[in-house]
Amino acid sequence: MRYLQTDFETRIPTFEEIQEMNATVSAEIEASNQVPPFIPGECIPEEMNVSRVSIAESGLGAVPLSRGYFTGHTWGSEFGPHDTDTRAVPVTPAAEGHWFPKESYARIYYYAFLQPGMKLHLRVERDRDTYSRYFRVFFGSTKVLERVITNSWEGDIQIGSWGWYIITLEIHYGGYRDKGWQLRYYHLFDSEDQPYDTNMEMFRKKSSSELVYRFPMGPNTKLHIESASLLDPYQRYIYIYIDNYYWRRINSPGAYVIDLPDFSTPGMHEIKFVLHYGGFIDYGKGLKHYWVNYEYRMVEVDWMVGSGYNHQQPSAVFDYLEAYWIVHDYRRVTFVPDTSVPYDYDITWDQYKDNYRNVYFNHIGQTGWVYGLFAHYMDPHHIWGTASRGFGFVIGDEASYYLLDYRIWVLMHEYGHVEAMEENSGGVPDIYGSNRVISYHYYHCSSWDQYLAYARSYW
Repeated sequence: MRYLQTDFETRIPTFEEIQEMNATVSAEIEASNQVPPFIPGECIPEEMNVSRVSIAESGLGAVPLSRGYFTGHTWGSEFGPHDTDTRAVPVTPAAEGHWFPKESYARIYYYAFLQPGMKLHLRVERDRDTYSRYFRVFFGSTKVLERVITNSWEGDIQIGSWGWYIITLEIHYGGYRDKGWQLRYYHLFDSEDQPYDTNMEMFRKKSSSELVYRFPMGPNTKLHIESASLLDPYQRYIYIYIDNYYWRRINSPGAYVIDLPDFSTPGMHEIKFVLHYGGFIDYGKGLKHYWVNYEYRMVEVDWMVGSGYNHQQPSAVFDYLEAYWIVHDYRRVTFVPDTSVPYDYDITWDQYKDNYRNVYFNHIGQTGWVYGLFAHYMDPHHIWGTASRGFGFVIGDEASYYLLDYRIWVLMHEYGHVEAMEENSGGVPDIYGSNRVISYHYYHCSSWDQYLAYARSYW
């Protein structure tokens, strides 16, 4: 197992497998700024000057969703083994910390389809507790792990079962202190060491059932959330708290994009989801995904038009990349198509900088903005593109033969250089604090069609 060290100090395994699961989504949202009567808390103070109003809702059927922690996007050398079938890893369901409840038998439940040869990788850490405890894992009613942990435990559990299972993670005794223990990493891996999607995390059977996480938040933070029913057929409410302040109420089942508080400086914050009423039945409802991301990068894009050619990109090219960052990162990248520019058959890197970027870049010098150009051909030798962290990217679009997949692969690769990712292994540490490399197949994720193409269709 290989790991990456990330900005937020989480060690993450590589690879990911996404599977389609159905979710029923039909509900009218009813926003309320009143504190629910059954939970202690306060409304967000007005002086925080944050928005509560922008919520997008939509109906969808089969949705291939995944969620998880930012993993650095890539791993391995550009033309090394497995480039064509290795996928970058979305964020782990544990986010930056997922607390076990303060209960004697403190449990976290996941619902997943297991197959022989798979494995479950976990990391559990002590937080406010001061004693060693038992840590147990169950697949259904079968106990597959029991051990005493003092500070932390990390390891793999091999799977020999087949079928749908409730996966139970248990700390005993967990009732000593609130936030005594936290889950720091959770992921299933298939028999080829590719991560495999968990269908959902289940709410516990309690009148007001809580799931509590840590997430990075910053400017213009958004939450993409989908909840679904398993054994509870009734519609319920989920109340959302940010740093113990009540924020919003949504319907469950349902899928939403919600504006969260606008923090000027990125940092860690607590988010709590409270299902009410959650005491109807065990394994009644769960969360299928919960992506949190904040505004990070705006990319102004121009394209050449002339001599019968038009290099304006289909919206799907940018949709894929924006969806990639939402799924794989806490920081959001937005592509902003701007205008057409004069045609030239082929240009060099210096011509791109002098004749296009320095002339047509409307946001030059503005923090958070970068520039990109879709040209006709790129010299020398009609290469696909060139990019750098300081000057953006230029792509010779004619070399992609107007094929959507090629356009996506090339833009993923070149934009990786804008974020200081190196071409091959052994490169200089990048802005994320770890070595990165990029390859056309590896970086674009060979299975995107399964889980990214849908993204903008309902957000």
